[in-house]
Amino acid sequence: MFRSFSTRLIILSIGLAVIIAVVNYFIPLFQPFQNFTWLSLAFFFIVTLLTGYVGLRGLEKSAHGFVASVNGMVVLKLFMSVIFIITYVVIAKPNSAVFITSFFILYVVFSVFEIRELIMAQKIRRKELQNEQH
Repeated sequence: MFRSFSTRLIILSIGLAVIIAVVNYFIPLFQPFQNFTWLSLAFFFIVTLLTGYVGLRGLEKSAHGFVASVNGMVVLKLFMSVIFIITYVVIAKPNSAVFITSFFILYVVFSVFEIRELIMAQKIRRKELQNEQH
């Protein structure tokens, strides 16, 4: 399951990279923050990969382990996101809050991806367990 999760994550990330490149090229508003946007893409790729790994491992163990691991990763992701933004603000001292737009868009996109993938994995696992019982 993790292999298919990571493959879909790579495809999503490549698609987002193309969109980011086009937006940075055609919309001058985002050009000053393009480094932050690329760092955000890498950040969410790594965090989502970690979330998928932990969530799918928890799913293999038990339903309770799955819920606990996903909840833990949500809190960790939020905490790491806040640290990421604060670090950028302290180091880069941006003149405008526009830089946060791309971060939040990526946050939502990757969160939707995580939720969708983990729910699908949970349904597949439930069917596997039902088939084993019959």
